[in-house]
Amino acid sequence: MVVAIFVFLHIPSLGATYTSTMLTTFLALPHHFWIGAETTNAERSLLYFGGMGLGTDILRLLAWTAVIVALLLPPVSRKLERGRERAGTRGRRGADAVPGEATLTTH
Repeated sequence: MVVAIFVFLHIPSLGATYTSTMLTTFLALPHHFWIGAETTNAERSLLYFGGMGLGTDILRLLAWTAVIVALLLPPVSRKLERGRERAGTRGRRGADAVPGEATLTTH
């Protein structure tokens, strides 16, 4: 459901079919910061206006990239650290064992 809401907001706010000035305020508001709108604006600047205003669009895209990296970095690093910890405990348990060889325990 959340994805459907983002798609619903994304498509009209792009400004590709209708410019943001022709949209309602609710749909025009995301146009000023939405990542899809920035890509559309950058393409429009390149194709029709000789790159005028392209710098601002690229800066906004880079800001989006930084936000995405900042949001993804903590969970990915936690997952990698957990994997290293698990590999470390497995390595300590079987440090004396020869890979591929079964060990027998006697009582």
